Amino acid sequence: MIFDIHNLMRRYDIAPEDEPKVLDYLKALKWIIGADGEIATAEWEALVKWMQRMHVSEALMKAVSDFDFRQARLEDIVPELKPGGFQARRLIRDAMEIARADGYYAREEHAAVQKAASLLGVDQDMLRAVESLVEMEAAVSKMRQALLGE
Repeated sequence: MIFDIHNLMRRYDIAPEDEPKVLDYLKALKWIIGADGEIATAEWEALVKWMQRMHVSEALMKAVSDFDFRQARLEDIVPELKPGGFQARRLIRDAMEIARADGYYAREEHAAVQKAASLLGVDQDMLRAVESLVEMEAAVSKMRQALLGE
């Protein structure tokens, strides 16, 4: 099995035969976090950790590692998802979270997220709501660390 189907099915409604969609999803994440011209070590580590958490296979991880985001157009790699649907919003959320892993959400990364949202049919109100969610999650994480050392 390429990835842990239970994790992906539950969160992303993706089946094993959808490997190309999974790869496009991961390529889109890499493209977005590289929109500022480079992928910071912390961003790459966050993407790898995300893939490990989802039990993405080594082969798929290698394909993502080998993918040259500088030579791709987002329009060509963004996966076909229900316009504005949960999967589309999750891709936007995941991209925002990973792009902020280095402590800085670059203007170019933000623009790339907006472009992805447009391609995925996520309207501006929903985009702002997802962005607020990511900011709240980051604040809660910092608070948990400060209060509980976690």
